Amino acid sequence: MKSKKKALLPVVVFVTLMLVASIFSGCGGQTAPKTPAAPSTPAAPAPAPGKTFEFSLAHMWPAGHPHEVEFAQPWAAELFEKSGGRIKIVSYPGGTLLSGPETYEGVVQGVADLGMGVYAYTRGRFPFIEAFLLPGLNVTTAKGSSLAVMEGIAKFDPAELHDVYHLFTFAAGEGYLMSKKLIKSLEDIQGMQIGGTAGPRAEAIRALGATEVILPMPEWYEALDRGIMEAGICPLEALQGFRLGEVTADYILATPMLYNQLFFFVMNKDAWDSMDADLQKIFTEVTDKYYNEMMAGLFDDLGQRALKFTAEVKGKDPIITYMDAAEQQRWTDRIKPILDKYADELTAKGLPGREIVDMAVELTNKYSK
Repeated sequence: MKSKKKALLPVVVFVTLMLVASIFSGCGGQTAPKTPAAPSTPAAPAPAPGKTFEFSLAHMWPAGHPHEVEFAQPWAAELFEKSGGRIKIVSYPGGTLLSGPETYEGVVQGVADLGMGVYAYTRGRFPFIEAFLLPGLNVTTAKGSSLAVMEGIAKFDPAELHDVYHLFTFAAGEGYLMSKKLIKSLEDIQGMQIGGTAGPRAEAIRALGATEVILPMPEWYEALDRGIMEAGICPLEALQGFRLGEVTADYILATPMLYNQLFFFVMNKDAWDSMDADLQKIFTEVTDKYYNEMMAGLFDDLGQRALKFTAEVKGKDPIITYMDAAEQQRWTDRIKPILDKYADELTAKGLPGREIVDMAVELTNKYSK
């Protein structure tokens, strides 16, 4: 037995050593290849998608109004497309996010990222802009007035717009005196009850010898229908927009020195700054396109639609009268002291009042041609 054990001992030792070697070989991983492998390069990560932005737009016009249907929605769609889906605009029409008078300040405070509204809702808040609303300026078209005030903003850079990113300003354009009786001269309006807006334009109605009636535009229909107002000064667009063509405008007198309205389209500064430069470029290009091709002259187009509407509801075309140069000058001379008064008011506030008023007159005349 002893001899057999001695004979087996070398075999056992050999097998044991082989098992140990096998175990350590397994712990060390695979056997190295015969030729050295090239150093591995880590795979490049997939490019991260660009940051997307969703901005809210607040305005007071109804969901079916051209401001929403013909501007806001197509403009938003083009921004979405041109940015590859990185810019999304959600519009809140009809004052559902901010009422008309709240819109500008709501954008400043970030309640809405974008806002479209009426400068005159916060009278005194925009002293430079309001110079372009003064009676006595020769406003002949919405587009001309829009371009005039935009050039003025570019030249003067008014501090009143520094708390937002100003996209554009557009105008309602020339005012018209709507009535059921023919009006051709200054004498024809003496003592009339004429609807208008408060401030310098109401002063102009008084200076011309009539009495101003100050009511919100939604109340004009009933006031004209019941004779509380004998006439009203407003853009042609209101004939359809507020259906005034049903109760007035048998006769229309063009009064380029009596009316204009200006509207803002602005963006919260933080919202603007949050976008990368490439998106800001897309945003600017698309917005400028819609301004130049549509919004600057929108009210000119709306006015023509409103005249057609009025002719349809009345069954005949309204009679439109245009003053000759001498008659227009008579009206303008009566109003001129209001411009001088406003220049003095601006000067008292520390602004170059005469310069601002003269700029408004000159630029309006330039683009009225």
